Order: sequence, then C-alpha cells, then structure tokens
Amino acid sequence: MCSRVIFLQPLADVLGETHLDDEERITTMRKGMLTTTATTALAFVLLIGIVNLFADFTYEGGRSIMGPFLGTLGASATVVGVVAGLGELLGYSLRSVSGFLADKTHNYWIVTFVGYTVNMLAVPALALAGIWPVAAALMIAERNGRAIRRPAVETMLSSAGQERGFGWVFGLNEALDQGGATVGPLVVALVLFLKGSYRNGFVILLISALLCLGTLAVARLRFPHPQELEHKAAQALQTRGFSHAYWLYVAAGALIAAGFADFSLIAFHFQQAGSVPATLIPVWSLPITSHFWLCYRALLFPNTDLTRFTDAPELVSFIPGASPC
Repeated sequence: MCSRVIFLQPLADVLGETHLDDEERITTMRKGMLTTTATTALAFVLLIGIVNLFADFTYEGGRSIMGPFLGTLGASATVVGVVAGLGELLGYSLRSVSGFLADKTHNYWIVTFVGYTVNMLAVPALALAGIWPVAAALMIAERNGRAIRRPAVETMLSSAGQERGFGWVFGLNEALDQGGATVGPLVVALVLFLKGSYRNGFVILLISALLCLGTLAVARLRFPHPQELEHKAAQALQTRGFSHAYWLYVAAGALIAAGFADFSLIAFHFQQAGSVPATLIPVWSLPITSHFWLCYRALLFPNTDLTRFTDAPELVSFIPGASPC
C-alpha cells in the first residue's frame, strides 16, 4: 500500500504540472493572438488613414478652386451657391441610404470602392469640363461619391476600434485625413503660383486620386474581412425614440448650417472682387489661414473692426449659400 502511494504521488505531481503547463501555454497563445490582432488592426487603420489622406488631398484641393473655376465658365454666384449647397444636401442625405445598403448586404468593400472611385475621379475630370453645367454635375458627383463610401469605411474602421480603442482609431484616421486636406489646397496654390491654370490644378490632383485608389486596393487585398478584427459579436440595440432635446439640437444645427456658405461661393467672390490674389485663393480654404490672419490684424491693428467683411474674409462664410449677390 505504501509503495503504491509513493508511486502515485509523483505521477499526480507530474500530471498536475502538465495541466498547469497547458493552462500557461493556452494563456500565452491567447496573449500572442491578441498581440497579433492588435498589430493587424493597427496596419488596417494606417492603410485606411493613408487612403483618406490621399482622398482629402484630392477633393479638398479641388474644392479650393471649384468656385472660381465655375466663374470662368460663366456661372453666376447664384449657380455656384446652389450647386455647392445641393451637393452637400445630397451628399449627407445619401449616407443613410448607402449605410443601410452596406449593412444589409455586408458588401462593405464594394460600396467603398464605388464611393471612392466616383469621389476621386470626378475631381480631375473637371479639367475636361467646357461648360458650367458639366462642371456642376461633376461637383455634385464628387459629394455623392464621398457620401456613398463614408458609412462603409467607418463601419470597417469600427471593427479595428475594439482592439485598438475607438477614440484612438478614429483620431488617427482624422489626423491623416486633415493632413491631406491641408496639403491639397497648398499644392493647387503652388500650381497657380507657377502660372498654371485651374485646369492644371485639377489635372495634378489625378496623381493623388490614383494613389488613393491604389492604396485602397492594397487594403482590400491585405484585409478582405476586416470584421474579423472584432472578438465580440455585435449586439442588437434597443431604441426608444429620440428625446425633445435631440430634435432641438438637430434644428439648431440645421439653422447654423443654413447660415453658412460653401467655400466655393466665397472663393467665387474673392475672384470676382479681386480682393484676394488668384494664387492665394486655395490657401484661404484652410481654416488655419483665416485664424492666423485675424490674430495678425488684432495684434498689429488693435483698433480694427474685425466684424466687417472687408477686414475678416472668413466671416463671408455666414452669407447664405444661394445668395445672388
């Protein structure tokens, strides 16, 4: 009996140690999988961020001269305001439709490619527009393309958000996005400074448009199923309707938006009035430019009335979008 106990005791110890080793091995494997998933999520976010960098480079660069370009084709201020406003209206309205279709079909990549293709190619195509109705149609198409791809892209980004953190993921994407939005108008301004035309500016943006679509293709090949980055299954949300405070917020936002003019109209007036050199009009599409200008005037000319349009060009943005003046 004693010999059996002595023999079984080491065997039990060995089995116990093996069991512990298996648990440690499983824990290590899980940690390794999580680390791999986190690295994969980072790579996906960076790729989509680069896509959006080139995208904003393209359409923000184009939007910085669309107003003056329409003016050279014979469009009036009313036409510029209506086209810009209609493009934004259709662009934001279409997002609910494209988002619904993407969720129902789960073909996020297809919706994304369609949106980016329209969004990107409509901008350099403006160089071929000979009459303002064609240019107006391309401007509206560019906004609609952005609306088609935006919900699908953000849905795929949210899959990486669970692993890396939603704030970090969307913050990094927005940083790269705004980087492109800053450089694009500056490049167009450089083209104009070098005696190029508005058409030359649109043509040069074809490079960033193709880089955007090329990077998007790489992202699709590298991450065909970005939803696999999520570890938890999606949970159905119970909705109870919207509160009165929500609708009040929406109404206030709508009124604020109605009081702003698109930069295309502002740039059109800059060109018509000659208040801003043509080569610098794209630079005024950058918010940092107008803020720097106000600080400069406030420091050097403290008695200047900055509420006048002639002293604060950025305040022109409060003119209604369809103003015929």
